[in-house]
Amino acid sequence: MTKTRKPFYLKPPWEVLFAVHRLKSVEPWEIKLYSLLPSLLQEMEKHGGVDFKASGVALHSSATIYLMKSALLLEEPRREEPVRDEVPPPISLPLRRGLVSIELEQLVGQLREALEKEQRVGRPVRWMPPPVELLPDPKQFLLEIEKRMENLHERLVNLSQGESIPLSTLLQGMEWLEAVKLFITLLFLAQKEKVYLYEVDGEIYISLEPVEYGEEEEA
Repeated sequence: MTKTRKPFYLKPPWEVLFAVHRLKSVEPWEIKLYSLLPSLLQEMEKHGGVDFKASGVALHSSATIYLMKSALLLEEPRREEPVRDEVPPPISLPLRRGLVSIELEQLVGQLREALEKEQRVGRPVRWMPPPVELLPDPKQFLLEIEKRMENLHERLVNLSQGESIPLSTLLQGMEWLEAVKLFITLLFLAQKEKVYLYEVDGEIYISLEPVEYGEEEEA
């Protein structure tokens, strides 16, 4: 019995072009058509000429493979569904004794009544004291100092009678603030050399005449 010889194109690597039923199980991108078709034609020429029937089957298979590749290119990527966090069911907390459940409508109603009552009564006007001037007017300040200096100098002239006056005598019975004002006025008078200050045994004395060194001890 003579065996029928199998055509060369039914052998690898061209057999895939003539087994259409196997194309579905083959990865389209693994089939290199750009090399299979030219090599198939060259091999046919070696075997005595082009087999048009086999060439038609090979062209049909090639078209099918191209369609499969195009379908893969145009296929939309799979959309992954976002993972949703599972929200646990609400936990029913035990109610303490004495707690009263208030409905939302009741709460809104009470809030509206409170707002309307506030609008009717009106907010009390808060009394604000007038702003205090921390820095007085310079001209007014100098005039006041000059007046204080004149009054104090006149007083010292009346008290001195040619002798030095103890500072404690001037400050006797004065409030703290008035005593501070008097001492500052004395410093202004001393700066203008209208009075002279010196200390003996912890006591400050005021003189209307310059005091020479050593005279204060005699005083």
